[in-house]
Amino acid sequence: MIRFIQRLVKRVAIIYAITVILQLIVGAELNNQRLYELLILSFVISLELSLLFKGIVFDYPLSRRIIFIGLTIFTVLGAYFIFNWHYQMIDIVSIIVTVLIIYFVIRLLTYYQTKDEVNKMNAFLKRRHSDKS
Repeated sequence: MIRFIQRLVKRVAIIYAITVILQLIVGAELNNQRLYELLILSFVISLELSLLFKGIVFDYPLSRRIIFIGLTIFTVLGAYFIFNWHYQMIDIVSIIVTVLIIYFVIRLLTYYQTKDEVNKMNAFLKRRHSDKS
């Protein structure tokens, strides 16, 4: 249970940070209420990811990844209604683009983190093998 909470908090932090950075890049007005709403939205998306997709979403087949992206887009659209973020039709396109950008940024972060872990493990195994020789 503790590990689940740790992974959930880590995912919330990553999604929240990327979302806030993107909001700042596009020049959106961020007040305390909006930041709390983005935090709640990040928590809900992370909870969906943790409950519906047990592992890393990138390890799943393409169809499950598309389902996750679609679910995330509908969750963000739902947040627009719940939090009364006044949107126009062009905002739906920007929502889709934002979700895809966040997905790919997290995918890149995960890829480089995994690559770094593999390199460290290979270096460890080489040292261990050379110590035995």
